[in-house]
Order: sequence, then structure tokens, then C-alpha cells
Amino acid sequence: KTLPPVNGAWLVQNSWGTNAGDQGYYWVSYGDKSFPGRGGAMGYLMETPDLYDGIYLHDPLGECDIWLLGDVERVDMANVYTAERNERIVSVGFYTCNTNLDYEIQVYKNVAANGDPASGVPVFASPQRGTAGPIGYRAVRLDKPVSVAAGERFAVAVKLIETPETLPSGELRVSIEKMYPNYSDNAEAHPGESFTRVHDGEWADTCADTPLNLCVKAFTVAENSDSGGCSGAYGASLLAATVVVFLRRRR
Repeated sequence: KTLPPVNGAWLVQNSWGTNAGDQGYYWVSYGDKSFPGRGGAMGYLMETPDLYDGIYLHDPLGECDIWLLGDVERVDMANVYTAERNERIVSVGFYTCNTNLDYEIQVYKNVAANGDPASGVPVFASPQRGTAGPIGYRAVRLDKPVSVAAGERFAVAVKLIETPETLPSGELRVSIEKMYPNYSDNAEAHPGESFTRVHDGEWADTCADTPLNLCVKAFTVAENSDSGGCSGAYGASLLAATVVVFLRRRR
């Protein structure tokens, strides 16, 4: 055991039940810079519920695991959806599991039935670019909302790009939802929903080998709605998520 540099600690109650830690609890010293494990604690910056009228996702359980891609510098992740009404895509949500990644967002319209994103038409002449700082979840507002018609198949795609500041280096990671017994039993994945490509190669269906979905969401407002599109800067963030923790100071 290592003695901490200061007295006092946080009492952490985890979400894994009484089999983890000391009957579901453990202490974290005030001197520790992070929580144990690959992700640590959650921190939320919440949004008001009236920003969007709809959300498209294939991962209702959220991140269940992390896909380690090894020696990969660029990866695209995309989800294909069918519009339920005439509406506008105003934000795209995704996780980053490395620090300081650059990202590019593209939307594809008129994706073919059972087709990958390349079967559709890219909306932006140049993808929307940005840099994600801390590990976590974010909803990025599109500079130009994208209109889709009821019944139209569309894809939202996010390219993650390593930078010299990316950590851990040389180990690009992607968040996935996948069924694990006694953990994420209700997770479902079907062919034609999620796709990846590495180094701008060919798109590959994530269900080709093992059923899983990518955590890429599309947030929409109704075509005749003023929600979201006129509300200035907005975006939800979830910082470093793997376990839910409740903290109490120990003096």
C-alpha cells in the first residue's frame, strides 16, 4: 500500500453492486488525480430538454465497451437512420475515448436500402471540423442544419483523427454498444445500422463479425420548429464515463 500525501478521501459508491470493492464502496484519496479504472467518474453538463424534437440512435444503453483499434491514425464511424418525419438534423452526438482528437462530421442523404454511407450523397462540400479535448461524450452543433424528408435514409458520420497530443498514443478507441450477458442483455444490433472505415478505405458493417453498434447519434428539430437551430451555442458533454459514482467527503 502507498500512503497518500494528504489526509482525507472520497467515499465512492459504484454501480456494479456489492461484489465490487468493499461491499460496493471504496475510498479515493484527495491526493489521487483520477479514479481507478479506464474511465473513472462521470461528470455531466446538462442541457434543457427543449433543444431538440427528436433523437436517432442505435445505442440506447450508451457505451458498453471500447473498441481498441491499435495502430490506426484515422477512423470513420457512421450510423444509418430512416427519417420519421420532415425535420432538420442540428447536432451530432458521439464519444471520444482518447484525449485531444480532431474530428470531422459529415452527413449523407439518400442512402440506398441496405447500403453503406458511400451509397448516399455527402451534404457538406468540406466536413465540419473540430477538436475534442477531454475524453467523454459530446453533442456538436452543426454549422448548417441538414433537412431530411420523412422516409429518407441518411447517415451521420464522424471521423476521429489522432493528433500529436492524443493520449493514449497509438491506440485509437471507439465506443460501442454490445450485448454482454448479465451486463447489457438488452443491447441489439442489426446489419445495415453501423459502419466503420479505417484510413479512408472501404466502409465495413460492424455486424459482419460480431453484432455491435456505434455510439453516434443525430439530434433533430421538426422542419417547422424553432427549437435548437436558433438557440446559440449548445452541446451536452459527458466527461470520462465508465461507472456511476456517488461521492461523500471524509474528514
